Amino acid sequence: MTEKAELDPMCLKGTIAAAVTNRGELIPCCRCDDPHTIKDSEFAKLLSVSKISDYDSIEEIAQTKEWKDFENNLRNNIAPPACWWTCIKNKEEKYYQTLTIINPENQEQKHIERR
Repeated sequence: MTEKAELDPMCLKGTIAAAVTNRGELIPCCRCDDPHTIKDSEFAKLLSVSKISDYDSIEEIAQTKEWKDFENNLRNNIAPPACWWTCIKNKEEKYYQTLTIINPENQEQKHIERR
């Protein structure tokens, strides 16, 4: 029997702070500024509306559809690699070697190795 991995997102609980990349983008936390995460197609949607210079406030960014969708996805265990590496419940060594993420919407599997 395979144990189902679940997220416990620190950014939603307020136990980890949002961050700003050296490209001027707001991201949920500093750990999201990772090559695997930046290349993630869903995370790219978030980045597309996260350039701080395009807004009057951080709150304005957080109210975009993309940021609200990202939050909803986190609540449903749909997340980019950095979120899994950082916020998985019951962290065990096995999750840090090869991570298999199953999208609940289409059962698509994504295998990611952490190096």
